[in-house]
Amino acid sequence: MVYSHYSSKYTNNIPIIRSEIFNLFINENIKVTHLYLPRSDYQIHLVPGAKHCFSELTFLRCNSKSNNNFLTGLAEICQSIKELEITIEARNNGCGITKLIDSSKKLINVRLIVNHMMFGCIFPTSNSDFPNIDDEFHIKLENSLMKHANTIQYFKIAIPPVTRILSSLVNLKELELSFSVQSMKLDNLENISLPNLRFLKSNVFQFNILRYLIVNTNRSLTKISVNIVPHNVIDNNCIIQAIYQNCPNLMYLKLLFMMGNMSELEQLLINCQYLNGIYFLVLNLFDLDELFEKLTKLSPYNLFKFKFNIISCEPIKLESLKLFFDNWKSRNPMLLQIDKTGCADLIDFIEEYKSEGIIKKFNKLNENNFEDFEW
Repeated sequence: MVYSHYSSKYTNNIPIIRSEIFNLFINENIKVTHLYLPRSDYQIHLVPGAKHCFSELTFLRCNSKSNNNFLTGLAEICQSIKELEITIEARNNGCGITKLIDSSKKLINVRLIVNHMMFGCIFPTSNSDFPNIDDEFHIKLENSLMKHANTIQYFKIAIPPVTRILSSLVNLKELELSFSVQSMKLDNLENISLPNLRFLKSNVFQFNILRYLIVNTNRSLTKISVNIVPHNVIDNNCIIQAIYQNCPNLMYLKLLFMMGNMSELEQLLINCQYLNGIYFLVLNLFDLDELFEKLTKLSPYNLFKFKFNIISCEPIKLESLKLFFDNWKSRNPMLLQIDKTGCADLIDFIEEYKSEGIIKKFNKLNENNFEDFEW
């Protein structure tokens, strides 16, 4: 509210109003555990009672261009931050954030977000889309984070790392690589071993990098989420092979499937017996009857959660779904989400199978804010 839009006639009163609001919420009678701070030059650590108020702060969301004095001051009064989210700008990033990281005693969850608009692009695809990247700042930032290598368990990064930081995170459980860069060198992602990784979420285009990450996890992965990435059929088969050969404990999978991947899908269902849910991104609408037949014949006992996002000009046919549902009668009632675009009468059709106990729960895909593995 402090940073909301305001009428120009109140401009001169903004500092006074802001100060009063901060004094209202920052005092000796309040303990703040979560702080969401946009880029600001206001030094709230100097507000009377700030030391007491922020002494048990565990979550901080801030901007890399936040006031250095504030971040340095916060570092002096707060060493309890466990979860840190930083929005990184293209340039003029301050050193205060590294001091805050250094002072934290037990960082567990770190998310490095990029303000792509400040880089002059929304969907970066190559090195040229990051012309103003501040390498010096990123090196300092990643070096500071590496001091917490033994405690960081959850890590999200939205720009390719400039150091070997991922190699240092030996106790990492969840990794999210959220940059979709088609032609950028990713040397610092090669040959990384993450023996304790449980959940891998990736937008990385280079299939060899994705394969390295899957293979070098000591068979520990239980969740893999790969967003729509235009690999060719051969590369996609290599990824599926890497999964069923190295992830025997896999429970949840989101992956693109296309013509030519059916044989590897069969091996996936045979080898990953702990599968509980699959999010299918189906490209170039292959034979859905064959897909549903394999699911009914080869699905492990615990696999009953499905999402189908059919990326095609042709709508899904009710006849194909009928075959799938009719053959599922003897299995656990399924939790189902489908992109219903172009599929008339889907809701009424689904309700019939819900009444028969074949479908336990149905939702329209992309019309609800579900996480990838939330049904």
